[in-house]
Formats: sequence, structure tokens, C-alpha cells
Amino acid sequence: MHGQAQPSAGEGVTHAHKSVIVPVQWLRGVAACLVVVVHLIDRLIKRGAFPEALPDWIWSFGQIGVGTFFAISGFIMVYTTADEFARPGAGQRFVLRRFLRVAPIYYLTSLLMIGFSYATFRFSTNATAPETTLPALAMSFLFIPYVDHHGLTQPVYGLGWTLDYEMFFYLLFALAITMRRGRGLTCAILALIALVLAGTQIPAPAPITGQPVPLYYFTRPVLLYFIVGMAIGAVRFAFGTLRLPVADGVLCALALAPLSLAIRFGAADVTAIGVVFVTLALALTALLEGRGNTHKGFAMLARAFGDASYSMYLTHSFLLGAIAVVLTRVAGGREALLCLLVALSCLICAGAAWLVWRWVERPLTRFLNRICRA
Repeated sequence: MHGQAQPSAGEGVTHAHKSVIVPVQWLRGVAACLVVVVHLIDRLIKRGAFPEALPDWIWSFGQIGVGTFFAISGFIMVYTTADEFARPGAGQRFVLRRFLRVAPIYYLTSLLMIGFSYATFRFSTNATAPETTLPALAMSFLFIPYVDHHGLTQPVYGLGWTLDYEMFFYLLFALAITMRRGRGLTCAILALIALVLAGTQIPAPAPITGQPVPLYYFTRPVLLYFIVGMAIGAVRFAFGTLRLPVADGVLCALALAPLSLAIRFGAADVTAIGVVFVTLALALTALLEGRGNTHKGFAMLARAFGDASYSMYLTHSFLLGAIAVVLTRVAGGREALLCLLVALSCLICAGAAWLVWRWVERPLTRFLNRICRA
């Protein structure tokens, strides 16, 4: 790092934990936008908005977005629990906190999406209606992957497939937190590596018969992103951050370069180059520390962007159908204008998601936490 990879404690390294890391919050928002982009492009293609076929790498937007989410999740779990390892009851408290943070708004949006899907099915580009049987709902809400009646391995609300991975990771991390920090993180990382290696020998389950779906599901290479995040979290805790004489906004901008390369040279599936560039993007925002921002507005915006990211992931599907209709009529066939409007659509989804976070997600999470502490 410009010849200062290991400065002394008084020469640019800080070990102080902050409640919010502004560049990481910003990166969370970017990750959510990448998912929005790929889903909007899919809808636009189905409506014939693009006159020519798009390159295959365009589908890596979603993969890199989800991978970045998972990497940040791994990092945040280490960053926020560094002092809880080996404490009595730490594992149970961790699982409860994460469940209350993730599940309620997911359950709510899942139920809303079922009604929304049926109400708009005849007007949308969706080829299939959601499966709403009681077993499907139960497995979806328990974060148990299954093959539905369409032959798809996804919960009732399709976007919830990532949350199946998140909850699996949380359970594994809850076991790790019962040990001393170094041993716990080492065991968690080795366990994830072992699962991915085992997955190379496990075929995909057939729709009706075959090995249990979770055995295949939880051995996919996408688990590598959690390892990336945990490793970066461990490095930050052990060595601190490298302070640079630049604003946080510069670090945020720098992180766009590896993400752009990950998208351009990535694929719809997990690739080594995608993992490497996501690692670099997270390292730039989590291991480097700027001098803050001359204008506090950027920090506020970045925090709001990150705060809204989870709600944006869960709510953007409610908006994209209408957005796709408008974009197709306004700019159908003009790719440059379409790309500009897709970016604008991300801002619209982010703004709507912030309102959901402010008035639904945050109050609901706080209310449930108060009940559980009572």
C-alpha cells in the first residue's frame, strides 16, 4: 500500500471499532443496486426493449451483487461480534439477533409478494405463479431449500434463496462464536471450505427424487464469499486499518473499479475472478480508512444507502414491472438512454426502500427486540 503496508500504531493504523463504516455501508447499497439492475434488464429483455442480444457477462451483475452482499455479511459478523467470542450464551444471542433482523421483513414481503404475483400475473412477464402450498410456505419460512413444482430450487418468494444461505451461515457462525475468536473463525472458514470441496462431488437434486436438496444447496461455491468477508474482518481486527489522506468518497469510488471488472469478466455463476475482485472491493472499503468527508452529506447518504439495502433487495420486485413498462415505452430500442434510465431506476428503488426501512423495517426490528428483552 504505497510502501506503508505495515505502519506502526502511531503512523496510520487504528484498531478502534466504529458503529458504522461509511464505505462498507455504501458498498452494501451498490450490491443491492447490482441485483436491481440484472432483474430490471431481464424484464426489459422480455418486453423487447433491447433491439440486439446483450452479452453474456451482463448476467454477472446479479452474481456479483449477491457475492458482495455475502462477503459484507461475513465481514460484519466478525466486526460486530469481536468481543463476544467464547462468552456464555453468545451463540444463542447471536442467532436470535440475526433472526429478528432478517426474518420479519422477509416474511412480510413474502406474503405481500404472493398476493402481488397473483394480482399482476396476467399483466407481468412472469412465466410461473408462486407455489403457495403449506409445505412450501413452511420450508420457505424455515429457510429450508427445496425443489418446487416448477423444478426450481427457490422459496415461495424467489429472492429469499439468498436468505437460506445467510441463515445457514449464521448457524455456522453461531457455533464458531462459542469458541475463542481465533479458533472459532478458523473452524468456520475450514468448515465452509470443506463444504465447497464436498460440493464438487454432489450432483444437483432431481425434482422428485435424489439426495436431500440442502445437501446440494449448502455446498455451492457461493459460500466462498462468506469466507472472504470473515477473513477481511479477521485482518482488520488483527492489524487495524491503514489511514490514507483521502476522503471516504474516494475509497468508495475506488471500489467501483474491481466491481466493474468482476462484472465484465465474471459470469452468472461463481467464478474465481469474481471472488478475487469482490475481495478487493471489500478490502478497499474495510481495510483502508479515509479522513472522513469535507461534506457530511456524503456520509449521511452512504449510511442511508446501506440502511436501505436489505429493504431494497426485498422490495424492488414490486416496482420493476411498472418501471420496465415505462422504460420500454420511453426508450425502447435506444440502448444508451435505457442504460441511463436503468441507473435512475436504481435510485428510485433505493428511495422507496429507504422509506420502507425507516417506517417498517427499523420499527419492526426494534419492537421485536424489545419484546425479546422483556
